[in-house]
Amino acid sequence: MNLARLGGLLILLLLFLISLPSIRNLQHDNSITRFSNSVSDTQVLPFCLFWLRPGQDAQLNASTRDAFRQFCQTQLRLNIIGRHELEMLLPALSAAQLPLWLPVEKDSNTDAVFLFQSEPDLDWSNLQTQLHSWSKAQQGNPSVTLLGEPWVNGQLEQSARNIRFRQSPIMAAVIFVLLAVLFPHPRYAFWHIAAIGGAQALFLGTAAHLGFVFDLLTSMVPALVLVLITAMQMHLSLAAAQGGWTATRQKIKPNLWVTTTSILGFISLVWSDARPVQAMGLFTALGLGLGFVWIHVLAWCSAPWIPRIRPKFRAPSLPVLRYPKTLLCLGVAILGLGTIFLIHQPLETNGIRYFPVHHPVRQSTEQFERRVGGTNRLTLSLDQPVAAKSLQQLCVDLRNSPVIEQASCPADWSPETLPLVAQMMIRPLLIRQFGDRQNTIQLWVHALDSDGYFDLERQILQHVAQHLPGIRAELHGPLRAISLTQAHLLGNLAESLITTILTICALVWLIFRHQSRAWVTLIVNLFPLAMMAIGMAMIAIPLSIASIMVFSIAFGVAIDDTIHLLSSFQNQTGPKAWQLVWAKDGTAVTATSCILGLGFFCLAWTEFLPVRHFAILLGIGIVCAWIGDAVLLPALLQNNPKERIEHDRIHQPSSL
Repeated sequence: MNLARLGGLLILLLLFLISLPSIRNLQHDNSITRFSNSVSDTQVLPFCLFWLRPGQDAQLNASTRDAFRQFCQTQLRLNIIGRHELEMLLPALSAAQLPLWLPVEKDSNTDAVFLFQSEPDLDWSNLQTQLHSWSKAQQGNPSVTLLGEPWVNGQLEQSARNIRFRQSPIMAAVIFVLLAVLFPHPRYAFWHIAAIGGAQALFLGTAAHLGFVFDLLTSMVPALVLVLITAMQMHLSLAAAQGGWTATRQKIKPNLWVTTTSILGFISLVWSDARPVQAMGLFTALGLGLGFVWIHVLAWCSAPWIPRIRPKFRAPSLPVLRYPKTLLCLGVAILGLGTIFLIHQPLETNGIRYFPVHHPVRQSTEQFERRVGGTNRLTLSLDQPVAAKSLQQLCVDLRNSPVIEQASCPADWSPETLPLVAQMMIRPLLIRQFGDRQNTIQLWVHALDSDGYFDLERQILQHVAQHLPGIRAELHGPLRAISLTQAHLLGNLAESLITTILTICALVWLIFRHQSRAWVTLIVNLFPLAMMAIGMAMIAIPLSIASIMVFSIAFGVAIDDTIHLLSSFQNQTGPKAWQLVWAKDGTAVTATSCILGLGFFCLAWTEFLPVRHFAILLGIGIVCAWIGDAVLLPALLQNNPKERIEHDRIHQPSSL
């Protein structure tokens, strides 16, 4: 048997060594292309602006502007163009209509704006560092702000990398420290590192082979898999510490049930129309499945070398509360209150507000809108070309909208209206970006939420239908892709959550063959969801992509410990059945809740608000799930007449 275990360890070691190099091949894509399959909706205009402002001095002198030009050309190796240079190339009318995010006014003594074309491999973090160093070296410390779509995408990329390379390692460190405190033995420390770290490496290596791509949402997947695998390992470790391999083996079936319910909860996300949400559900389910196999095979292989010890933590002894009807009414009231709060919770679908107020993206975007006007680009496409004058008149009409700052069509940069130098330098660039057919209009609009975008789309399409009868129009752009994605997620929140809850409850009924127990499970695990909704209202967390998904995920996570407790409860008899269950599994449930809660709170320090809100809400849900398991569950099990009758019938001695 020991030879078989050694063979199993060698196989696991081989899988680990194969998976480890593949992790480097994991791809990152935090662009808007992850939210839409349409090229028109995901095209990013490769232009950015430097906004130069005076620091301590009241005015921006010409020497500072010249020094900045020289710095950009020599150090940054960027060709920048000022407003007055473009005015030398273009007539005033065309320059005002060019969709290049130009400033409204000329360079002045108060500030200056320079346009440059960004490259795909531009290192935005290094660029920021160089700009900051240049500003500190100048007299008066002038400030330089970056504006533009590529700059925003670069910040999104940085936020995703911070989650992967900062918050996630901190989470892992916190988890291993807590495990070392609970199990102060070197063999347990090695076991935990091999089990949790090996399972994570196997998952990430497999994901890399399958073409997994990290984005802003899926950057949380490794953290989710990490804490859920840790929860399973916690039950195995406590069982081994108390009863060796015999007790550990009894935890395989509950862990299998827990893994199955969690996988079903994440699989429900696959039916979303948003690719990041689909990937998040699919690969989290994959990670849980691989993690389950890895840690249980490793537990069997290492069983002879794991000693029995006394853990440094024990769950507090809690009395079983009576008056289950009162608790049931209180739970139902909390569910109703949480539902009311959730229904009336404000929606946040403006992507700019996904960053804190002090974040550079939000500050620069707000300044951009005030200085230039219009921070989102939309393309209005007509199904057939129209006369140039009709298209130009449509542009004039669209500029009357309070949320549209600029509207430009190919006629604005036609050869007849541009001088020769501009035809050679500017027109090829514009044609390459926007085309030269007389059936498109480029719009620059304010930062809008989903409702604002759909109102604007309806008004534009109605206007086109009235003034250009027989022509069908469509809007495209990143703003449209994000608005459609968020509208879909908001519209399917109730459907996804109800499907997840019913599926998991049906599985609980199939596992325990007990109708009353399924209802108890439903009530106990809806309680943390209601508390999450109440918490959203109390700390002003709006509904967004991340906070919408967290309810389905939280239900799958919360039900895990409930299944462990119910599995032990069905093997106990007598009036002290619950006390025996809590003495056996209460420590694992409590320790797991602490580790999961602290682990998710480590993600709360990210600057990307949807991920921060996701972590905070999931942490609240885990804490409230423990309260439900420790307080509500025993009261409903021990004091429910139907539950007692059914429980006694199952354990009644046979007359034979």
